[in-house]
Amino acid sequence: MVFPRNIFTCVFLVSAKRYGDLIFLKKDAKKYKPVLAKYDTEILRSMMHMFMTILVLIFGFYSFFSGKEKLFVLYPLLIYFLLVYYQGVLKGEPYSRNLEKIIFDKRLMITGILLFIGLIIGVYI
Repeated sequence: MVFPRNIFTCVFLVSAKRYGDLIFLKKDAKKYKPVLAKYDTEILRSMMHMFMTILVLIFGFYSFFSGKEKLFVLYPLLIYFLLVYYQGVLKGEPYSRNLEKIIFDKRLMITGILLFIGLIIGVYI
């Protein structure tokens, strides 16, 4: 049986979205979505920690065992984006509930582009 790698990304994003909903809506969360009454913030935070760790490990294993060692250069970029998103979720940022808004965050976009350019220059020059 082949286990899809993307399932860990999906579970991380779902737990982060549910946590963001609970933090943002507070007591109105149960009125907004009745299913949110069954979630606990501690469990969701633990799930985010667990699946962030799994994502970092899977990326490392893939980079090492696939013979594409140059992918390790993207490790800091992966960790940066995961931690920035996680921090936004904990603060209750709007993009924690609507992931598409992260594309329009200029600060994050510019930082990501600069990091990517720096990593490419560092590898090939």
